[in-house]
Amino acid sequence: LMHMDWLCENVIGHIPTLEEVIPESRATVQLLGVFQEERKSKEHWTQKQMDIEMYLQGYVWSNNDRDVVREILKHTTLDKLKKYRKEQEQKNIAFQTYLDYIRMKRRAGYDIGNSIALFPKDLRRRHDEMVMELEREKMEKRKAEALQKYVGIAERYNKLDRKYRAELGEYIIRPARNAAEIIEEGRVLHHCVGGDNYLSAHAKGTGIILFLRKAEEADTPFCTIEIRGTKIEQWYEAYDQQPDKDILQPLLDNYVKGLEGKRRGRTRNTVSAEL
Repeated sequence: LMHMDWLCENVIGHIPTLEEVIPESRATVQLLGVFQEERKSKEHWTQKQMDIEMYLQGYVWSNNDRDVVREILKHTTLDKLKKYRKEQEQKNIAFQTYLDYIRMKRRAGYDIGNSIALFPKDLRRRHDEMVMELEREKMEKRKAEALQKYVGIAERYNKLDRKYRAELGEYIIRPARNAAEIIEEGRVLHHCVGGDNYLSAHAKGTGIILFLRKAEEADTPFCTIEIRGTKIEQWYEAYDQQPDKDILQPLLDNYVKGLEGKRRGRTRNTVSAEL
């Protein structure tokens, strides 16, 4: 007689997924899966638990997804969950979007026990809000860590401000005050200036990050400059683009000339003092 373990080890091909099983046999396969889960739990399940597991076995979800659904069903009934799922699918919103939303709510520490949190009316908007909230938390954590790791940026600020700050008509240029400012600059302008290589270089003084801002919007990121001494290595606006190059390049050329003039002046003053 063949037993199941032998069959699994010696089957030619692969064991079919639920979708590959003929429709007439799927209920039997689902029920087998329920019995297997009950045996793993080492408990005798109620009919309600059996119904929930039958529902779960009906979909090819990961174990993580099944755990999320089990958590949801601690706060509502299976019928209400089915109804909500149907309503969302009629709006062309996949059930996975809902599971991701619940997963994010739990990760952020929210109580999903109330109906407003559990079954949001505008699921897509609430889902996107949770994505942004978690991104903000992640970003704030990144900034806090960078402030401690790259403390040299803040320590060098006053000296660099005296050297690099300039008012250029409608624009101003200044160095970053601290690591968090550089990270925020990269986030808003969608480029890589907030990476560790730029932060480390600025903290060591081998590559300085300057902010070019519109004077009337001095706190709003606009253009980022990397400079070494008096040589601008690169500068970019949002998305690593230079849409205002015709305006900004001449302005930056004049800015560099001004820096070089200040440096020559300091050199002459130093020589005169020595004489």
